[in-house]
Amino acid sequence: TEADEDVIATDDFEDKLKEAIEGLLQKSARARIASLEVIRKSLSSRFMCSFIEE
Repeated sequence: TEADEDVIATDDFEDKLKEAIEGLLQKSARARIASLEVIRKSLSSRFMCSFIEE
């Protein structure tokens, strides 16, 4: 159903955001910059107040 698809899309989105946050700890400056770009784009595309509070 559409509701299930929305839940899956939200879960995927949150997983990618978590991976990007973890990517900030990498040694490579390029990898950290790429992670920051993913985070910036993620936060500008969705309102994630409850996710960030956790």
